[in-house]
Amino acid sequence: MFFSFRHEANCTSLNIHLSNIVQYIYFRNKAKIGMKKYLKFHLSTLSFVLIISFSFCSTSKNSVELVDIHQLDPTIILDVRYATKNNFTGEVLYSTSKVYLIKEVAVQLIQANEYLKKNYGLRIKIYDGYRPLSVQKKMWEIMPDERYVANPAKGSRHNRGCAVDVTLVDSLGNELDMGT
Repeated sequence: MFFSFRHEANCTSLNIHLSNIVQYIYFRNKAKIGMKKYLKFHLSTLSFVLIISFSFCSTSKNSVELVDIHQLDPTIILDVRYATKNNFTGEVLYSTSKVYLIKEVAVQLIQANEYLKKNYGLRIKIYDGYRPLSVQKKMWEIMPDERYVANPAKGSRHNRGCAVDVTLVDSLGNELDMGT
């Protein structure tokens, strides 16, 4: 299961202190539940907090630099499904399993990964990041349904390197149930 980080192209994100929000949620519920149950039942809250940290932004006309996330943080796990046949199309859509994002999003994702490693022993696993428009068009040909695939006429946040599909894994590499 995965959830998506989204960040508008050419944006400056609102600075949200992820650690303070997660600690508040945990300590508010500490008396009622243990840490294991907290992780199981409140990861959707954590997901929401992480999504918010990438969502609030204001537009800017600055140039956008795409970076290879794994070059910046090799502890982030990559499982790029569109570089394999293990995806909804059944076809290899990417020629590489590298994940590119705009630099600002990559830096925030790395900060979230560091926080999760330090405080929970968890790491981020990425399924998808920047997606070329040619791939978006091919996906649309296969599944022309905006509930699942963005219409290439409008484009996608993935096409701008501003969205990343992720899940969380424990210290053994097991994916956590993200509730989706």
